[in-house]
Amino acid sequence: MKHNDCSVECIGSFADVSLWEIDNPIGSSSSNLGKWRGSVLGNDAVIVARELHNCGVNAKCHLLDPTDSDLVAVSSVLGPDAVVAVGGRAGEVTRSLCIEDEVSRRSWIFSRVPAPSGTLAKMDSDFVYVDYYPEFIEFLNQHLQHLESTARRVIVNLSALSPSREIPSLTIRPLIVQASVPRDVSVSEAIKFATQLREITAAQKALVTMGPRGAVLAIGTESWHCDMSSSENKTILGAGAVFSSEVIIGISKGLDQLELLESSVRSTALRLKSLK
Repeated sequence: MKHNDCSVECIGSFADVSLWEIDNPIGSSSSNLGKWRGSVLGNDAVIVARELHNCGVNAKCHLLDPTDSDLVAVSSVLGPDAVVAVGGRAGEVTRSLCIEDEVSRRSWIFSRVPAPSGTLAKMDSDFVYVDYYPEFIEFLNQHLQHLESTARRVIVNLSALSPSREIPSLTIRPLIVQASVPRDVSVSEAIKFATQLREITAAQKALVTMGPRGAVLAIGTESWHCDMSSSENKTILGAGAVFSSEVIIGISKGLDQLELLESSVRSTALRLKSLK
């Protein structure tokens, strides 16, 4: 399958996200010095759909409980035919502030937390990408069970986790589960964590991204690490989502194991360089 012959449906929420990097560890003091590092129209599902759309892939985004202003914002990027509202309400654009410390641990401030209701539309695409954020776990576990017959095509994004945090239970067995870890997690710890992710979620493959240090992939008893090969050490908003889109493209081309990891990391690095 050529990547531009495949279809992808992305499930997640929307926010206009801004990033601030602070000098001191999160929670260490009531005030901090920091630097604004940019903003992006997110969240991850929206960025994945945008990246795939820009590569000629038929990508659609199912937005969980968006405001009417959110729908306008996402439709301006993807086109109105590529956006599906799951519930929704009137209101201004949803915004979030990401505060990140020197080891990439994050704290968030939200203008609102979406509370999806209703049901997800039937999906018959080649791939389904899902943002399994903590606030959506109950809803998604309830409404994604119908994907069990096609669960080999599901990519689950658990977003930022640490090896000490509990891994959520899923009602589907995905093709891939993906998470990101802070910079103070070593490569060996990330590999161990990826193996745990795969075992607990029953995914075929587990990917753990580590920012400028690349990513690790665990399949069965085997694991690999690929470095980003970049001297840059600053955070780029949406980098994990860009990586996810490259993984989907790689799989659609028939790549697997180390070849899939290396291609995804290399393509992500090139894409992020073009976004600076």
